[in-house]
Amino acid sequence: MQENQEKPQSTLAKFYMKIVGVLIVLTILFALIQVAVTLLFDSSFGSDFKVSYDLHWIVLTQFGTFFLLAIVIAKRSGDIKSSLRLNWNFPTVWLIPLTLGWLTMIVLESSIITFAIYLLPHEMGAWLANQFESLDKFYRDIFSLDSTNFTQILVVLLAGALTPAICEELFFRGMLLSKTRQYVSIRSSLILTSLLFAAIHFQPVSFIMLFIIGLYLGVTVIITGSIYPAIIIHFINNAITFITMSYDSTSYMSVIQDNNDLFRELGLALIAILTIILLYKYFFKSKLSFEHEGNHPSDS
Repeated sequence: MQENQEKPQSTLAKFYMKIVGVLIVLTILFALIQVAVTLLFDSSFGSDFKVSYDLHWIVLTQFGTFFLLAIVIAKRSGDIKSSLRLNWNFPTVWLIPLTLGWLTMIVLESSIITFAIYLLPHEMGAWLANQFESLDKFYRDIFSLDSTNFTQILVVLLAGALTPAICEELFFRGMLLSKTRQYVSIRSSLILTSLLFAAIHFQPVSFIMLFIIGLYLGVTVIITGSIYPAIIIHFINNAITFITMSYDSTSYMSVIQDNNDLFRELGLALIAILTIILLYKYFFKSKLSFEHEGNHPSDS
């Protein structure tokens, strides 16, 4: 009896190990390709080539890893549409509270970072601020936007915002969540897929936030029975992030010396918490029935 109870978890663990292994191999492969191409052509194309190729690199790796694995594994399951949750059979009006909840979480996330930087001892706060600034600089170098260049904005949004939203959602909240639910409870499935989602970004300073993001997107898919709302919300998040980085040059380090930022963030945090409470009471609570997790519109 004990062996029968352990077998599903053991099978799932092996599946996750294979997935992580394949992702590592593919990532290394694409990294080697990037290095080779850069060495061969970077000197010929000049400094503009780096930014352009970084966007191509993101598209290539996203489709060559997450999208490819999601399609292949879902196809082997015998029902791609069901495995990836490719359906619009949910009340589209639900997108309003779902997106509002997401935007509220972004506000709360920003407030938490501000509080942490300001309230921690000076050296720890400065270290944390520096980590986030380094991360911001990394993305700004790739996704720098010129407000007068519509083509550039469109390319950045398609490559940097839409592509990861599609590929990562199909992989994590589509194929992987469906596969994991075959072996463990929905709660455990949400936690496991969110942990891998956070870990695969290789951003230790953002791990907890990425984990929460993964949970929220997973809950969105469970509520709607569809991958599309998660893709839409993920895209909105990425787009807002890139646009904000391009037009808001506020330094994290300034938070340490500026009390006004702290009081502003406190007010925003209180509003965000109140909004989350109301959304949970009047929307999420009635939709989240893990004991009857199949009861979503797509099952009817």
